[in-house]
Amino acid sequence: MLPLHLARQARQSLLDYFAATYTMADADVQDAFSRKLTDEEDGLFKGPYLSVDLPYVRVQGETWREHLAVRPGFQPFQHQVTAFERLSTRNGHRPEPTVLTTGTGSGKTESFLYPLLDYAQQHAGRRGIKAIVLYPMNALATDQAARFAEAVYADSSTNGQVTVGLLIGNAKGQKRKGGERKHSMAPDHVIEERDAIIQSPPDILLTNFKMLDYALMRDDFLELWQHNLADAELLRFLVLDELHTYDGAQGTDVANLIRRLQLKLDIAAGQLCPVGTSATVASAETDGASALAAYATKLFGTPVPAAAIVGETRVQAADFFAVSTPLHQVSLPSREVEAYDLAEGEKYSDYLARQRELWGFGGGTSVRSGTKLRELRPSLRQSAVLAKVVDLLHQREGEARPMPIAELGRALAVEWTELADAWQLKPDLPRAVLESLVALVTAAQAEVRRDTFLYVRAQLWVRELSGLVRGLHPAPVFRWRGGGHHAGSEARADLPAWHCRSCGVSGWLAKKDDNHNRFEPDHTLVYRAYFAKKEGKSAKGIHLLLPRKPGAPPIARQGYEGESFPWHVDPTSLRIREPLSLSAASRDGVSVDREVDLLPVWAFRRLDASAKAVVHECPCCGEEASISLVGGRTATMASVVTGQVLATPYDDAEPRERRALLFANGVQDAAHQAGFVEARNYRFTFRSSLVSVLPASGAMTLAKLQENVRTLWRDRFEQNGLGASGYVAHFFPADREGKVDPAHHLSSDGRRYTERFIDELDHRIDWEAASEFGLRAGIGRTLERTGS
Repeated sequence: MLPLHLARQARQSLLDYFAATYTMADADVQDAFSRKLTDEEDGLFKGPYLSVDLPYVRVQGETWREHLAVRPGFQPFQHQVTAFERLSTRNGHRPEPTVLTTGTGSGKTESFLYPLLDYAQQHAGRRGIKAIVLYPMNALATDQAARFAEAVYADSSTNGQVTVGLLIGNAKGQKRKGGERKHSMAPDHVIEERDAIIQSPPDILLTNFKMLDYALMRDDFLELWQHNLADAELLRFLVLDELHTYDGAQGTDVANLIRRLQLKLDIAAGQLCPVGTSATVASAETDGASALAAYATKLFGTPVPAAAIVGETRVQAADFFAVSTPLHQVSLPSREVEAYDLAEGEKYSDYLARQRELWGFGGGTSVRSGTKLRELRPSLRQSAVLAKVVDLLHQREGEARPMPIAELGRALAVEWTELADAWQLKPDLPRAVLESLVALVTAAQAEVRRDTFLYVRAQLWVRELSGLVRGLHPAPVFRWRGGGHHAGSEARADLPAWHCRSCGVSGWLAKKDDNHNRFEPDHTLVYRAYFAKKEGKSAKGIHLLLPRKPGAPPIARQGYEGESFPWHVDPTSLRIREPLSLSAASRDGVSVDREVDLLPVWAFRRLDASAKAVVHECPCCGEEASISLVGGRTATMASVVTGQVLATPYDDAEPRERRALLFANGVQDAAHQAGFVEARNYRFTFRSSLVSVLPASGAMTLAKLQENVRTLWRDRFEQNGLGASGYVAHFFPADREGKVDPAHHLSSDGRRYTERFIDELDHRIDWEAASEFGLRAGIGRTLERTGS
């Protein structure tokens, strides 16, 4: 993966989406909107930020083995050994509370997985649940379940002796390929059949707090606890993954759930060992560690001392790098920005090979094929440029801190004389150099084990495009609601911005009752009146305002039947006033200069037959249901970025192996966002596929379009080595996910899909193509309506 390239691509995908969604008829308004989104200080984006973490310290020697009989097949990190020591149940040791606060990819799961397996193996003759692991999301539980299964089967003492069950949602009746029910352990999965879990409780139960709540309350789960009720000392471990997510009301629910679990099973005080994993707490932040320990104590209902917080230990930069050439003596590989950028149509592997040659790190044609991969890591460890980048990222308090890529590029240019000289002529050069270098580090990270090399993360922060308002200025100005007044605005008011999806006209959304001479300044009341609509109608007081230029003729309102008012609005008080002539000295105590500053507007509204509600119709083009407020919610923006990430050429992973993990504040939000993003992602991806085969000019029949989508994209995946698997992953419809499993339609050797399955998929692709230019052509942001 090319993380910084991908962050830039994700940023551009959102800008392209909003540019297509809000195509303003007035070029000045479009420019103001674009400037607001891209404003470095107060726009839509922050970053991308880059962080590069040094590898974790691995222990030397074998003394750690005395704590476990069921051990990992690798030399563990220092923090893992500390966890093994605290959680060991060997030699009469009582497991101690442990909270792991190490970074991503540090093996937090393995830190508690092996002590749990070791305890279960010691007591294999005692039936019942010996450890419970709670996950905040089903996706995490499913992912971790495979790691438990792999660990169980990798050790002869646990294979066939220790069982693990996954209890999430309604897994009753789920089947694997060939009709095999997940009622037993296998090397790649744990027990998932609910009846099998209840009737024969596993040694280790993986679940979420909702399912555990059901299991403690409902009679049909009583059998799950039968052995624990008879053997109260059996359950020894309770693990909360992502401990920091259990806050607020959810944290209170989980804390009470833990106490009910102990009461139901008659667990003695101090018997249940609490284990948690959390976000990184820097080693120097002793206050943070103490606060986390206090929080864990409240949550688990068991004393968790500060010593229970297990942090990370990383290799020092001086020990990692073997740099012999000072940075100021290093030559810049190229002064051309294009040399570092991914060329249009260039393959991922070709780009990496070109960058390796550019930096002198050795050739290579494919990261996936393994060609000359062993040359890359030693070369990077001898790079003075990379060493300086890592040094810059670690200068603050000795800990790794994310830094905006623009700031990092400037800091590197200050240290690297040759880059500083070239930077004066090529402002984009530091960004391009860093993107190229990070691409090579990421490739080296994936060579063997990423935890033995540098760990790269790119973060792009995006704010929700809600609360965007337009100032009452003659020249268009957008700003965030409640974010202060625009410079030089003299406390001018602002109102929500509206836009017509059909003709592109844009103005202000306002509310004014008939007996008032002032527009409502409270945005909440404006939104409430606008959205409290029924059958496309809003409250009677809603007006659509448009700027009225002096001397300009009235706006043509084709077929518009309603009221239009040529008013002047005081941009400070939102009062409707009569303009004064320049010769008048004053009127009502208001100076001439103040009156001249009034904003001339057209105010439109069209009432329905009852004259009690406003019809949503554009006053300029007369299009019904074409009015929208300028903005974008999180779910929509997430769907745009997710679609881009999953379809990006900046990742060498096969499409079916790509994953996007989205977090939500609650179960309901997660359920809504998952379905919404999945459906929108498919629609965006399919439309992009259609655009790629449309002719640049001229016409194409619908039948030819359908044929091109099928044949050209199938050929493209064949050329990329992905074949039918890439074709299916790319076009499999979102509404069939969970209802049809493509894996069930593979041939016996697992290499190709059945002819009938591919025919059905092609038929669906034909329908989607026809629908985009037929049934759905006028619904939403289609290719036709966005002018694509």
